[in-house]
Amino acid sequence: MSAAAIVVLLLWPGIHFVLCKTKGVNPWKLGGWAMYVVRSPAVNVRVRVEPPGLGRMGEACERERQKFLVRRNSVGSFARPDALARCLRQPSEPGNNRTVFVDVAERVFDGDSRTFAVKMTSYSY
Repeated sequence: MSAAAIVVLLLWPGIHFVLCKTKGVNPWKLGGWAMYVVRSPAVNVRVRVEPPGLGRMGEACERERQKFLVRRNSVGSFARPDALARCLRQPSEPGNNRTVFVDVAERVFDGDSRTFAVKMTSYSY
């Protein structure tokens, strides 16, 4: 085994822990070194399209929503809902300005209070 591989193996647990704490990376993914100290995260996504009534969550958009949930559960805030927003905006006619809002609620552990809290992240497109 090369010296570089040994260094990576020695450093990765610390890097993984920092990514879990700062970027919301799933502690059960990417080698899973932090999985022993943190519950698997729960993510909920709410989508709004304005003006209301113009966009419905079709089958293709629901698949994009599911893909986003899987990515968000794996790599945390590195995953953005851009593809989901594009899917919802795509059917708009010229001159029809749609705004897509994606609200992401994630269960995170608050070390100060030693309880789980909900962290909200909102995106608008």
